[in-house]
Amino acid sequence: MFIKQNLRPGLNNVIIEHATLQLQQSGFKTDYVGIANAETLQPIVEWNGEKPLVALIAAYLGAVRLIDNLVIA
Repeated sequence: MFIKQNLRPGLNNVIIEHATLQLQQSGFKTDYVGIANAETLQPIVEWNGEKPLVALIAAYLGAVRLIDNLVIA
C-alpha cells in the first residue's frame, strides 16, 4: 500500500494527497483518505514516528462504496 510504504515521521498531507490521486487515476471516486491514531481513530496531521497509525479509506467504484482500514505503523 502506498501510504504504508511512504510513511515517515512528520506531516502526512502529501502522502494523503498522493494516495487520493492514485485512487482517482485508477477509476475510484474517493470519499475520504486519512491517517489516524490507531488507538483513538482521531485524525493526525503530523506523526512523531512512534504512535500506532491506521489508514482510513473510503471510495466508490461505480455504485459500490468500498471501505478499508489498515494498520500502517
